[in-house]
Amino acid sequence: RPPRRWKDPELKYPPFSVDYRLGKFVIDSAADGELAGAEVTAIDGAPFETFVAPMLERVSAGDERYRRAAYCAEQGFWWDLSGLLTGRQAVRLRLRTPDGRTREKEAPLSSAWEFRRLAGTQESARPKLVVSRGVAWVDLPGGGFDRAWRKACDAVFAQLKRQRISALVLDLRRNADTDPR
Repeated sequence: RPPRRWKDPELKYPPFSVDYRLGKFVIDSAADGELAGAEVTAIDGAPFETFVAPMLERVSAGDERYRRAAYCAEQGFWWDLSGLLTGRQAVRLRLRTPDGRTREKEAPLSSAWEFRRLAGTQESARPKLVVSRGVAWVDLPGGGFDRAWRKACDAVFAQLKRQRISALVLDLRRNADTDPR
């Protein structure tokens, strides 16, 4: 990604970043803090999976779970490439809150810089783990070799040990700036 792209003032990104958890796209971080933790069920009246289908079908992955996890890991790239929100000022969201209630909200779109800030908090916060058919995919994002980062990594590997994984894929693409230890 060219660094200048993040300086683009055009509003073409959603005001939230998502994570794929237990078969649902859940808002991981949002410009509006009250959206965090809610499942995104629809954008502008279309089911979320249908709305993002043009992006998902282009993500190279072995199966659908990996595809969704890979999309979440690079969602800034996919929103930029797809242009699905270009030319709009806001989106209508239908959400399912953690307590099971459904709510609708209109939210203004974000610029590249605002979205990068949202997605950055998600990516650097913790390693991601997806398990499918005995194969684990672990995305270890870049981070300092501090106690919190080591603790997050230890938790992921402890979970892998409990699940008796037969094969492991370590995704280190975003790990270049991490301490080599």
